[in-house]
Amino acid sequence: MGCSTSCSAGSESAPVPWLVDPDWAMASLCIVSVWRSVPFATVILLAAMQGVPESVYEAAKIDGAGEVRQFAFITVPLIRGSISFVVIISIIHAFQAFDVVYVLNGSNGGPETSTYVLGIMPVPARILVSGIWLCFGTGMGDVRDLAGADRAAIADHPAAFLGGFSWP
Repeated sequence: MGCSTSCSAGSESAPVPWLVDPDWAMASLCIVSVWRSVPFATVILLAAMQGVPESVYEAAKIDGAGEVRQFAFITVPLIRGSISFVVIISIIHAFQAFDVVYVLNGSNGGPETSTYVLGIMPVPARILVSGIWLCFGTGMGDVRDLAGADRAAIADHPAAFLGGFSWP
């Protein structure tokens, strides 16, 4: 039994206090997102730091570099690729916040839309034209739907995307 269910023990339908309060809903969303992404970043960065050769640190220590200088001028530059990877994946993860928001607060973006992020913005209108959904509105839902429509069009007419087919 999780913390959120034990806080509402006694009543099955009682809402969790930090999810229904507009001031705390975004904070709870941030805590869940950090809880979900920090272990991945930790494993990637730990593996990268373990790959730095010990001889480089020994040479720096002989040259008189302290721990802060070793970290700033040896560790960080040697794990720069892993740091870039973690930053990019974290940014992608931040834009894919749909599932966390939907599970925590429902489809309306929380109490008084306090957790209304790009990933949960609704798509107000969709029109089917020649088997492709054209979406009008705001939000990342449009981008996801258009990307899916492009994949479907490529699957239906792969030669058109390779330059060997002309549309009538």
